[in-house]
Amino acid sequence: MGKKKWCFGREDVICMTKDCKYMSDCVQAVWQKKMARLVQKGRVDGTGTLPKLKSKLKKEERALKKSARSVSSENPR
Repeated sequence: MGKKKWCFGREDVICMTKDCKYMSDCVQAVWQKKMARLVQKGRVDGTGTLPKLKSKLKKEERALKKSARSVSSENPR
């Protein structure tokens, strides 16, 4: 395989190219990164099952977004 695209394996970029020859490998790489992060977080927290861990992570992400919004609304430009 040749040089991969700049966006290969990035979680913050959504591939909209239907004929990308790296799409299946890219999706697999992103999935492995996310699962590794979940498993690592589970080892640290010791929460147990993946569904519980996923919901806990989603709650944390929502709280971070909410706090970021409140900080930006308090300090308008």
